[in-house]
Amino acid sequence: MARLPLLLCLAAAFAAASEPDPATRAYQALRQNDYPAAIAAFREALAAEPAHAAWRKDLAYTLLRAGEREQARDEFALVLEATPGDHHTALEYAFLCFETRREADARRTFLRLSTASEDAGIRRTAAAAFENIDRPLREGIRRWQANIAADPHQWSSHEELARLAEQRDELALAATHYREAWRLRRDNRKLMLDLARVLQLQSHAREATALLIAASRSAEPRVAETARELLPARYPYAYEFEEALDLDPANTALRSEYAYLLLALGRRDEAVAQLRRLLTAAPNDETARRQLELLTTDQPGARVMGQRSLEKSYLPDAIRYFRIAHEEDPADAEAMLGLGRAYNQSGDDTEALVWLDRARRTGSGFAAREAARDYRRLRGSAGGFQLTTWTLPFYSSRWSSGLFYAQTKGEWKLPRTRLRPYVSARLIADTQGEGGRTEQNPLHPAYLSETAVILGLGLRAPLGQGFTAWGEAGQAVSYLGRRLDGGAVMPDYRGGVAFLRGWGPGIGAGRAGRFVETGFDSVWLSRFHSNVLTYAQTRAGYSLAGEKWQVQLLWNFNATADTRGQYWANFLESGPGARLRFPGLPPGMMLRADLLRGVMLRNRFNPLGPNFWDVRAGFWYAFSH
Repeated sequence: MARLPLLLCLAAAFAAASEPDPATRAYQALRQNDYPAAIAAFREALAAEPAHAAWRKDLAYTLLRAGEREQARDEFALVLEATPGDHHTALEYAFLCFETRREADARRTFLRLSTASEDAGIRRTAAAAFENIDRPLREGIRRWQANIAADPHQWSSHEELARLAEQRDELALAATHYREAWRLRRDNRKLMLDLARVLQLQSHAREATALLIAASRSAEPRVAETARELLPARYPYAYEFEEALDLDPANTALRSEYAYLLLALGRRDEAVAQLRRLLTAAPNDETARRQLELLTTDQPGARVMGQRSLEKSYLPDAIRYFRIAHEEDPADAEAMLGLGRAYNQSGDDTEALVWLDRARRTGSGFAAREAARDYRRLRGSAGGFQLTTWTLPFYSSRWSSGLFYAQTKGEWKLPRTRLRPYVSARLIADTQGEGGRTEQNPLHPAYLSETAVILGLGLRAPLGQGFTAWGEAGQAVSYLGRRLDGGAVMPDYRGGVAFLRGWGPGIGAGRAGRFVETGFDSVWLSRFHSNVLTYAQTRAGYSLAGEKWQVQLLWNFNATADTRGQYWANFLESGPGARLRFPGLPPGMMLRADLLRGVMLRNRFNPLGPNFWDVRAGFWYAFSH
């Protein structure tokens, strides 16, 4: 019995020794046309012996038979690194490069084989393939050079010429015309990446790095991400920022970051110079303006000392200095804002809310806006009860009616949970009521006006990133006393998901610039045969700001759809619009007007025609306590 473990070990060792090695298994699978198994076994064998060129070449051919041309090309490239004199493999590699849109690599390899190979057949094949690739490039370069000679100010002509020159390995010509294309079209930041790539191939690494640093601070996310991937895995040096700004002096994000880097390095005077240049290009950058004020005040007052203490997280000192500043000038909204932020960072949110509330009510301009924003955020995160009201009355020319939407909602924020119970009263009304049907307007769809007050209890859950889920149960009460579907009081259940995000200065922000707002609501409604309505709205435009007024010029893109295919709930509309705020309007109010052209997507039973114009004018007003 004592010999049994020894016999078992010997049997296991014999079984392991008799099992075919990975290379043997690969060739066995290849003979059976089992390409996946062969590929896996070849990779296992090469993991143990990566320098075995024969196995790698057979792996490449197996991948080619399996239809994996890009993987086969990459394996052939590794074979050529180990055996550069294998011209048959090089020819296979070149054709695969051409088939997988790596024309530049294919051209280089065909050119080398057309002169270096000792095999006359390979030389002839490579020469013919090279000419097939090179001739269109030569002709294209001559054609675009003629176009540029006739009109040298077309940036796209320079870009096309540079692209063809790069593919033909005429790197100096490519760099010249990528540079000229970018000079003519500074807002096309992708040209910076193209120029940097060609400069790297020419071993001009320093200028290429400067271009990539500038591109990595671009407002275009895709360009910035690509540039970051091409940069070294370290933070740029100060001289690299300087060289990047020499190439792209209008890049405000780059200049701002460089100014703060100089501050961190203790180069105060240079930082001040950069901040001044930044404010010349971006006069609405309040953060830079405040930083410049802190740096250039020779004898800082209590408020400036408080700001410096707050930035360094010396919170007791910050509170003391801001209180001194408030005593010296009780109307100084920036001192109140500083107190609110200092108390908030020290954990006293109750006192922070007091000072932020004073600052938003007392001040004007930047301090008031910042205080109002901080107050809303802190109030929203501090828990408790909040009452909000909004109203949207407007006139619609399409329906020849005034429409009135409003809601008052009281909401509780529960500690340590996203759930927020609420009570709500909605009003959905119009000026025509039951008399809304006319010969010109024979229907009065419920999606515009339910002519009812809807009382409900609900639960809301902010999901983050602009998303909110909600559900509500209540009663709809017709203020007309009767309903088309019977009964003046009906159960009302509804719920759904909402999304709202905005980028750029909103109305009332006091800043000029481009903006985008987008949102959608997908709502299930029990009273409309369990229909699900989805509304998607996007507005994009430009904010024009004065000292006390603001106008937004915008373009609307709206879409509506439902799950039951009702004609009135499926349409697209688009058109220009404007929103306005001016002195004298209550906070939270803005005037608005839109001119929309629409198309109905479902026209069965539609009495109004497939296309429509609609002029809408009204106002939005919202406030909270």
